[in-house]
Amino acid sequence: MAYQQELCLILHAHYVLEVLFEARRVLKQMPNFTHVRTFAAKEITICGDLHGKLDDLLLIFYKNGLPSERNPYVFNGDFVDRGNNSMEVLMILLVSFLVYPADLLLNRGNHEDFMMNMRYGFTKEILHKYKIHGRKILQILEEVYTWLPIGTIIDNEILVIHGGISESTDLSVLHQIQRNKMRSVLMPPVAVSHALDFKKNKPGSSSMGAGKAESDRSTSEPLTKHEWEQIVELLWSDPRGKKGCYPNTSRGGGCYFGPDVTNKILGKNHLKMLIRSHECKPDGYEICHDGKVITVFSASNYYEEGSNRGAYIRLSYGTAPQFFQYQVTSTSCLCPLNQRVSAMEFSAFKTLKERMISRKTDLINAFQLRDHSRSE
Repeated sequence: MAYQQELCLILHAHYVLEVLFEARRVLKQMPNFTHVRTFAAKEITICGDLHGKLDDLLLIFYKNGLPSERNPYVFNGDFVDRGNNSMEVLMILLVSFLVYPADLLLNRGNHEDFMMNMRYGFTKEILHKYKIHGRKILQILEEVYTWLPIGTIIDNEILVIHGGISESTDLSVLHQIQRNKMRSVLMPPVAVSHALDFKKNKPGSSSMGAGKAESDRSTSEPLTKHEWEQIVELLWSDPRGKKGCYPNTSRGGGCYFGPDVTNKILGKNHLKMLIRSHECKPDGYEICHDGKVITVFSASNYYEEGSNRGAYIRLSYGTAPQFFQYQVTSTSCLCPLNQRVSAMEFSAFKTLKERMISRKTDLINAFQLRDHSRSE
């Protein structure tokens, strides 16, 4: 894979690891589904797959503004793989999440999966850019993936998930699943009862040891087959016009679900709409199932130059979704990448300066409390 030569400098591995450690700590505290609300004066932006396309992310921020308390985002999975700048995209999203954990939400996609990364390029990118610390980064990243929330629910009406649903989707189960036990879709659960029986009957083992094995079971055993399938269907499924639910043969995981399945699951959970990503669309988005399912895909030129537009959605309470399309072109990328990044950094520093000025008194008081030697 040929990586962009204009990226002369990369973020030092020390900082990458610090971001991953801190992201893991914060993500662990989050529920499986993040609940958010919009208001007439506070819209939320939903972005689909980026797949390592840094130019698309920068263009979104340029057109739509940087993430903030007043400008919240949901990034709906598949941040990495296929594109050349997956690490840069991931770091920008994770740092933004750490600054605004309630206003920049990250849903897990089917490519936030260490085994998928081995097949589709991100592992190779990390080892290429971080030759010495690459293995350590991959190790921590694998765990960070497992703690990403699996969905967002907006205004108790709109379900935002990466892939889709099936006729057996049960949100009550999905709310309770220990999501961090889903290591990879390519690692289905195996029965643990035989291993427990072996430990219990092993020569020299006591009944106390058997009791300990049972007590450890809740923390050591993997997801059940049913729980595992619930997450796989959420991350991998695609809508189709045909009624019913049938195997997703093109992907080998999840299902195809029809409009009747959408009506059933939305009605059962008192929801009005499903927003998902997972599929490249020529216009960057697509509406189906009588307006109840929207696909949004944010990586333009996904297959080749000019193959598709990217899009994002803006939602405000009580109004119809607004769609914004764009396409990265040579015209939109006239400046070298480092200059485009500098422009975003300038905007970020400007925002930071405004926030510091608005809280100047609080900051001075905080510094005075820490300045024990009165050196000011």
